[in-house]
Amino acid sequence: MKRESIFFQIDPKQTMVLISSIGILLSSEPLLFFVLGILLLPDWKWIFSSFEISHSFLRLIDKTKSETQKNTIQPERTVFKNSVTVEKKYSLLEGLDLEEQKQKLERLMNQERIFLDEELRLPTLASEMKLSVHCLSALLNEFIGKSFNEYVNEFRIAEAKKMLLEEVDRSVLSIGLAVGFNSYSAFLRSFTKSELQTPKKFRSRSKLSQQKPANEFHLVQK
Repeated sequence: MKRESIFFQIDPKQTMVLISSIGILLSSEPLLFFVLGILLLPDWKWIFSSFEISHSFLRLIDKTKSETQKNTIQPERTVFKNSVTVEKKYSLLEGLDLEEQKQKLERLMNQERIFLDEELRLPTLASEMKLSVHCLSALLNEFIGKSFNEYVNEFRIAEAKKMLLEEVDRSVLSIGLAVGFNSYSAFLRSFTKSELQTPKKFRSRSKLSQQKPANEFHLVQK
């Protein structure tokens, strides 16, 4: 298979000097020029091969360059994609009175107390709000700043704290299920994340804080 090669171009000035030198040598000492030509003939191939660059090496350079350019362009595409996603989210809220929608959502939680339903899901709440699922999700995440679960569980935990203090004979499990959690583990996880303590510790510490002022009052009376 014939191997293609690319040679460096020789500087024209160097070419003229070389030709002039050969001409002078040929005119003055033709025999010497002939002898030198024979002696150097085996080395001509080596001399020219020193200026050779293989196509495989050039292809490697081109491939590296193209990959570098590709990696440089990729972040720009990612930024563009993210900007389109953000614009799409905000376009879902376009034309809505966000404060009015927020108040409507709070009325559903505080007055109708729909958070007590353990079957409450995002589509159900969206139907109550007369909004699309994507629109309600954007309202919660972008305007209110909370996910669906975070928002609903906030009301459930507030109700659970009230019941833990008022219904002292009721079990923690019963209270967790009553406020809308579908299992004790879900209630425990959400309550601990919000209050940095378990429901049992919250109840016991609240009892101690209520008993302490009463004990101090009796000591003063004595």
